[in-house]
Amino acid sequence: MLPDYASLLELARRLQRASTFRELLQEARDEVERSTGYRHVWIYVLDSPDIRRARLLDFAGSREAQTWEKAPMLEIEGDAMLEEIVSARGPVVVVDSRSDPRTNKSLVAQLECRTLINLPLILPDYVLGAFGVGTFGEEGVRAPTPEQLDYLMHVAGQLAGAVARVRLEEERAITQRYQRQLFLMQKMDTVGMLAAGVLHDLKALLAAIVGCAELLAESGLSPEQQRDLELLTQAARQAEGLTRPLVAIARQQTLRPGEVDLAERLTRLEPGLRAQLPDGVELVVQTEPSLPPVVGDSDLLEQVVSNLVLNARDALKGRGQIRIALDLGVCPFTPGPCLRLRVSDTGPGIAAEIQDRVFDPFFTTKGLGLGLGLAVCAGIVRQHEGSITFESEPGRGTTFTVFLPPATARSKVPA
Repeated sequence: MLPDYASLLELARRLQRASTFRELLQEARDEVERSTGYRHVWIYVLDSPDIRRARLLDFAGSREAQTWEKAPMLEIEGDAMLEEIVSARGPVVVVDSRSDPRTNKSLVAQLECRTLINLPLILPDYVLGAFGVGTFGEEGVRAPTPEQLDYLMHVAGQLAGAVARVRLEEERAITQRYQRQLFLMQKMDTVGMLAAGVLHDLKALLAAIVGCAELLAESGLSPEQQRDLELLTQAARQAEGLTRPLVAIARQQTLRPGEVDLAERLTRLEPGLRAQLPDGVELVVQTEPSLPPVVGDSDLLEQVVSNLVLNARDALKGRGQIRIALDLGVCPFTPGPCLRLRVSDTGPGIAAEIQDRVFDPFFTTKGLGLGLGLAVCAGIVRQHEGSITFESEPGRGTTFTVFLPPATARSKVPA
């Protein structure tokens, strides 16, 4: 027998206390399992009317890892079941996903889906997404009874408001974080202008030193003088090498622009990245299919990825996971869709007191090195008319996100 509606009132109270999507979904799963016996639940949301994709918020059940790997983002257009879910105001029930003509058979086979029940998360003016319930693998198919379906719709109704609330709270927190990081990027622009101001003169002085040293080397010096001159020349050339990352920070590099397929570039770069990681560090690369290209310099964009991965490697200290994800999203600083490259690690995170200095040139917590890697990344990304941000909490890892406009959105090729 189904619980009475006092259970829904208690569920509403629990959902009101939840502060994360994970907590919301766990409360919903507990209620669904008690009332209907279904043990797998999930939530997909629509990020934007302009991007016809459904994004996985969370999944609770035995297929959680596989779902995050195989279906973190689903294309709505051309998918009969998803199109029906988005347009429906009631439940969409697929009793057996293996034979139902509305389902994506490739995804069904990979996840071993059986019965799928998707209930719209309806707000007064639009459909926010869908709350899903179902069976997988050896559980077999199990169609819901009319009473169960009615009760699940009531659960979805309670869940819709709670998801909207948590989403709004997260968006406020994200807005505050991005405002702070916008200030950091503006600071980087100031640093870049300062670097550009001294870079030309510094290179000219170093070229004069090296040129004079080469002339002196031909004037018949003693062995001791020749040795001192070689040391002088070596020091000047090392100093000249330091100007190369400053060129990136100053955003004065000469780009070799073209259309770049970032997904294809990641595939080519992956073996080299793995070779630079210790045995205890796992690298996971995920890319969405059919992503649009960006306009830029492929070598410099590869340098951004390499720098971010090596920075994550150093943070892990020999053990953990690095995840590279490439998909289509929305840039927080400019309107319209953009390609979103995220490099995440499971390391200790960045201490709050140094987060304002992450992109500062010559700032490092490693003891060794010049501290130019992230500053160079910021310079390259900004020269490609993109943005770079990060999220980090002590003990919970760090994620750097690069936003790049797709080629179709570029008004001109960068110079």
